[in-house]
Amino acid sequence: MLDKNLTTDKKGEQKDVDQETAGLSLSLKLDKKLQEAIELHQKNQLIRAKKVCGQILSINSQHTSTIHLLGLIAFQENHPQKAAKLVQHAIKLDDTRPVFYRSLGSILQHLGQLQESINAYQYVLSIAPNDHKTWNDIGHLFRLLGKIDQAYTYFQNSIAILPNYLAFYNLGLLLQERGQLEESVAHYKESIAINPDLFQAYSNLGNVFQELEQYQDSIIRIQSYILPHKTKVNLEEWEKYEGKGGYTKNQGFYVYREGRLIINGTWFGLLKKTEYTIF
Repeated sequence: MLDKNLTTDKKGEQKDVDQETAGLSLSLKLDKKLQEAIELHQKNQLIRAKKVCGQILSINSQHTSTIHLLGLIAFQENHPQKAAKLVQHAIKLDDTRPVFYRSLGSILQHLGQLQESINAYQYVLSIAPNDHKTWNDIGHLFRLLGKIDQAYTYFQNSIAILPNYLAFYNLGLLLQERGQLEESVAHYKESIAINPDLFQAYSNLGNVFQELEQYQDSIIRIQSYILPHKTKVNLEEWEKYEGKGGYTKNQGFYVYREGRLIINGTWFGLLKKTEYTIF
């Protein structure tokens, strides 16, 4: 004869399995919807992104990643106060997510609340102490507050974790402002070695060389070239002038250091590459 208690237990176990399966299915559904909202946000389709976020929150009103995303959208829509409140709400529900604190730090910095921004970034470091970008960001904020020693320490820590052009650049800027010009030159050069497209570093480096009265080093020689119109060349000449990347991709500045090409075909963010040369 079948044990009734055993039958009941098996039914209970099956019910638990069914509930777990349903919960997993719902979670996967929400994750899929969230990815849809993120992709819409990345495409700048903010109204549609918010609509999808609303659908998620109608199912789970405490879906923290969705609340955080709504904060990012509010910030993009130029509503920083609303953005801060949304991200703070996401953090209240889940205070273990470094990305939430990073977003809050960025929003508070935009609002001019620098110390509060530092506090948010400090939470990131309490969770992810090897986040070199956050060390650099806090250093930048300390520099803006005039707390030079703290800024210096944070930039150094960022570089110690991972040599990166932003921390080298910011440290060069800090040292330049302190009058430590020779040291600032070394750090600007480090930033350029990592990111040769960082035109701000070239500009500051030139200014430092002038302060040091090293005028020869501060001189930038520019030679301009205009490619011939496509109606003025034959096919062989056209292929020669366009190079491997084509006319559009190859346009821009070409930077040489001591006769060696170090940057080719960039506008340093000043212009977008369009068909200027092939009308």
